[in-house]
Amino acid sequence: MTIQTKHQFGISTQVEAARQSQRAAFRSTFHVCGNCDRTLSVAEFIERHCEDCNGYTKPVAVKGRS
Repeated sequence: MTIQTKHQFGISTQVEAARQSQRAAFRSTFHVCGNCDRTLSVAEFIERHCEDCNGYTKPVAVKGRS
């Protein structure tokens, strides 16, 4: 089964799927505080300390967060 999409440049669905797959693979990974869900700085991640919670945190990896 082939999914057909309307694309203004006429690129085949296989090429578009490959591009989307590559974009997804290269999205940045961020770490957030397990308590308050705030994005941690590199130092906070290394020290396992959240400045907002003012205490120990267990960082959670999140892909493609803006």
